[in-house]
Amino acid sequence: MSIRFYHRTNAAEAIIRDGFRDDEGSYMLKGMRLRGVFLSDILLDANDGAEGDQLLEISLQATCDISDYEIIEEGKPYREWCVPAGIINRCGEVRLLAKED
Repeated sequence: MSIRFYHRTNAAEAIIRDGFRDDEGSYMLKGMRLRGVFLSDILLDANDGAEGDQLLEISLQATCDISDYEIIEEGKPYREWCVPAGIINRCGEVRLLAKED
């Protein structure tokens, strides 16, 4: 069994070919810098701070525990994580979703 997550990007081809790489940013959190790969449990867009024209679906094995990387913010209608790239590359399967998906 696996759990699905989503990542918006402009570099889907490189990610699928070479794997994810850690990035660093505030991810809209004031005063906090995070390093890793931003994942969400629903499809996000620029209105939510997720930029890019391509959407990747990441299926992580249920045995891959990423709970320590969850970003918890009051009032958000979705869940999000900043996960080290190595974990996703080791435990995940990545596919590019078609625009109509």
